[in-house]
Amino acid sequence: MKPKYLRLIPSKILFHSLVILLVSCSYGLFAQDAVSSGAFITEPPTLLNLGFEWKSH
Repeated sequence: MKPKYLRLIPSKILFHSLVILLVSCSYGLFAQDAVSSGAFITEPPTLLNLGFEWKSH
């Protein structure tokens, strides 16, 4: 026996709602501007500094 909340929502409506939700959330995955990490430089850590930095292009 299905739980009460699932009996109230027909499966077609639930399926279409999930598809719309997934499609609308996937637009952020296709960004127009790419990001590159650059150089990651490590040095011995000190008391004031952990000893790493990023150098951008």
